[in-house]
Amino acid sequence: MLLKSRFGWLSVGLVVSLVVVLDQVSKWQATQTTINPGVGLGLAAQFISQQQLAFGTVGILIVLWVVAQAWWQRSVVATGLFFGGAISNVLDRLLYGGVRDWLVLPGTGLHNNVADWAIFFGLAWLLRLSLATAAKGQQ
Repeated sequence: MLLKSRFGWLSVGLVVSLVVVLDQVSKWQATQTTINPGVGLGLAAQFISQQQLAFGTVGILIVLWVVAQAWWQRSVVATGLFFGGAISNVLDRLLYGGVRDWLVLPGTGLHNNVADWAIFFGLAWLLRLSLATAAKGQQ
């Protein structure tokens, strides 16, 4: 198991730190940012406060970590990408009242940020590893 060793934990911590720093620095360097007060695509902004979203997200992350611990063991990098992106977005909610988005998705008018991409790629990587493991088990 990757996270049973000190090296595994340090590796995840390094990836998490790199994602948080890269995301936060990219937002400071952006010429224009928008504040997304809701969850994905601005949904539910009128129903919940930023503090509730931030603490709810932390709670969900803890539950995900405990319940799906075997899943997180599949890749140190993917785990670090997911948790780093989530932590950086929680920081934005607490400090700025919403997530700062600055990357424009071409042809959509939608905005996101480096943390969103880290979350997406981390989950996609873990899903790919899970499907590959399942396929090996069926052979």
